[in-house]
Amino acid sequence: MRNMDHIELHRGGREEAFPETAEDWPYIAERAEFARYPGNSIPWHWHSEVELFYMEQGAIDYRTRAAHEHVRFEEGSAGFINGGVLHSTLQSPNSAPAIQMLHIFQPSMLGDPAGRLQKRYINPLLQCRGVDVLKWSPTNPDDMPFIDLLKSSFSHDLQRPQNEMALRNSLSELWIQINAKAEPLFSSDNASWMTNRDVQFKAILDYIRANYAAAIDVPQMASAAGVSERECYRIIEACAGTTPAAYLRAYRVNRACELLAHTTRTVQTVARNAALRQQAILARYLKNKWDALLRAIEQRGRISIAPGRNPASPSSVTASNLQANNREEQSYEAL
Repeated sequence: MRNMDHIELHRGGREEAFPETAEDWPYIAERAEFARYPGNSIPWHWHSEVELFYMEQGAIDYRTRAAHEHVRFEEGSAGFINGGVLHSTLQSPNSAPAIQMLHIFQPSMLGDPAGRLQKRYINPLLQCRGVDVLKWSPTNPDDMPFIDLLKSSFSHDLQRPQNEMALRNSLSELWIQINAKAEPLFSSDNASWMTNRDVQFKAILDYIRANYAAAIDVPQMASAAGVSERECYRIIEACAGTTPAAYLRAYRVNRACELLAHTTRTVQTVARNAALRQQAILARYLKNKWDALLRAIEQRGRISIAPGRNPASPSSVTASNLQANNREEQSYEAL
């Protein structure tokens, strides 16, 4: 199981890449510690693999269609994300540091892709437009057998003989219960996996992903999705809960965080690559928003914080700080 602090995306889109998976074993186990992710969150992305997870600690919110349509997974709960579903994840407000254990895999490993099991028990779930997120709660006694089986499935040591078969058997048992839980939704009249708005939002995200380093604006985002500027505002507000400028700003800052955390580039280079006009604005914004990340970066000699100043200390917040922050926020609206 690999410990994660970021996700990798295929170039030019929002599809997550799993370079460590093998063609003959399309599976990976991950442990996600949200305190290590920039902003304690994972940005919008999708993958053809399904995602099956257990919340070891804390709570997270999954969003799949709109900002107000999130599902909260508390400590001890379990969840399923269908393949191809665009989603983002955020540590819940006031939560303990969230830790999530995940199986990410192609269900084809459970049976012959051309066989009866695939056609009867796997494809109907994968192709159902009404199934995006499923949840099992520890407060529901009927859900506990599934949760207990899922927890035990993470104990397989794949370096030992026969344990790949044992893991496959565990995932097959879990799939039977996932299928049973999802089956009532197969014929739902409200089944809608990718609405027109979902498709348009995905087109906007793909455009931002490919062009965030350039000077882009709302008309260009709207054109990429084939909608009007006004509709572009509506789409991003409905799906991300914010304005186009704020979303673009957050994306650029998140991208800058990833570059600072996983490359040896300087702050000046990162700011330029992320289309943030001034190094000082990026540095101050990061100090205020991600103090823990910046302390790690400072220890590696990439950025300096004034001696004797702890950016996380409440005593460092003064009227002049607040005024400067307000000026920075105004500057960001022009990004």
